[in-house]
Amino acid sequence: MEERRSCRDRPQVLLPLPSFFIYSRIHDIDKNTTPALAARRRPSRVCGLVGVVVIIFVTLRFGFHHRIYPWYPNLHVVDAQGVEDPVFRQEPDHWLRVPASSCTSFSTMALDFRSLLRRPIHLILDWDGTITKNDTLSLVGEIGYHHRKHNPELDNVYGKPPPWSHLADAWMEDFSAHQAHYEPKTSARRTIREERTWLSSLTPIENNSVRRVEGSKLFKGVTADRDVNVVVSAAVGEGRLRLRHGWDSLLARLLKKRQDRASILSVNWSGTFIRQAMSHSALRNGECPDTKEDIRFIQDAIASMDIQANEIFGLDTPEGSDGSLTKNSEAGIRTSADKLAHMPESCRKRLDLVEAACEEPSDTVELSEQTVVYVGDSSTDFEALLAADVGICIRDTPMGSGQRELAETFERVGVEVLHVDEGFATRPDETKIVYWARDLKEIVDILSRAEH
Repeated sequence: MEERRSCRDRPQVLLPLPSFFIYSRIHDIDKNTTPALAARRRPSRVCGLVGVVVIIFVTLRFGFHHRIYPWYPNLHVVDAQGVEDPVFRQEPDHWLRVPASSCTSFSTMALDFRSLLRRPIHLILDWDGTITKNDTLSLVGEIGYHHRKHNPELDNVYGKPPPWSHLADAWMEDFSAHQAHYEPKTSARRTIREERTWLSSLTPIENNSVRRVEGSKLFKGVTADRDVNVVVSAAVGEGRLRLRHGWDSLLARLLKKRQDRASILSVNWSGTFIRQAMSHSALRNGECPDTKEDIRFIQDAIASMDIQANEIFGLDTPEGSDGSLTKNSEAGIRTSADKLAHMPESCRKRLDLVEAACEEPSDTVELSEQTVVYVGDSSTDFEALLAADVGICIRDTPMGSGQRELAETFERVGVEVLHVDEGFATRPDETKIVYWARDLKEIVDILSRAEH
């Protein structure tokens, strides 16, 4: 988050109204602390009505033309030097200084951590490194190589696909070249806006990577049953695809409540791969006594769960995939900005407020019907974590490279990150906070704790 500025640094508007009128209109001011004003006679209703009209006029006249919105529910009063003071002080010239922007104008800050988690919840989970222990993109690539192994005639038609390491190295070369020429450099990016611009600039690199894979025809002819299912089953059985501790408990807890829902939002190349990976993992977990009773419920939930990810196009057709990743490569989910675009509208509006806080005046966004909880682990989750009502980072001990990069980014742009247990001690009027958890079981625990 951008460095928090004091009230004296924020744009301010001076309302040239009699102090006694302002005193009668701001309900947060303690009359006992203003004896001089308390001795005055309460203004008449006519005066009050005229004053309201004047305030509306000033707000409309100066607010819209100068992007200053001085009227907030949580109005702060500052003294003549511009220092925020909860006690109203009558200034000699009868002018009242009102900050035009408030660092606490986020809609969700009206509710504390416990209250947010007691509401109906929409849990949105990242896949790679969040639900899974490790990145699984190489396993998706393995699907294509598996198909080629059993269909060698395709090599004669399309040529032999390059090894996975070649595709990974090509992406890294593009990334490194872009990073070397990009300005501002990492250490100089100190605001959320600058970081969002950097993350958005990676779109061409991701699209180039997708085009290389599509051009190689690596996934040509691949099907869900013959290829995806076989590779996923083997990876889960051999322990090469492992889900985090508590993933099944988290789904079971949420989805047994009719008002709650869970979905997945991922830059992974195949939503079918994700669904089958969870299904096979649930079957494997079903061998354990403590999860056996939930296995059928979890399987049904996985089958119907909303998974927003890219896809190997044509997996379910008799002839298999045409080799493309989503029908339109340019419209896929590749970056942090793409993920944000798939978040609920209220979250997208909220991120604009988080970004603008203490820099520009901002409006308020009402809470949606559900509390949006987003869980992620890397830079592609940056915007979604900030936009959610509750953002939670997954962190291993020691942190992986992607987790460490995300942690350093939040620190650099001024966003505080607390362990989920500390959420219950935060005040509802504090600035935007992101939380972290060691695994998904800790998220199950805080949901239980919030209910009590």
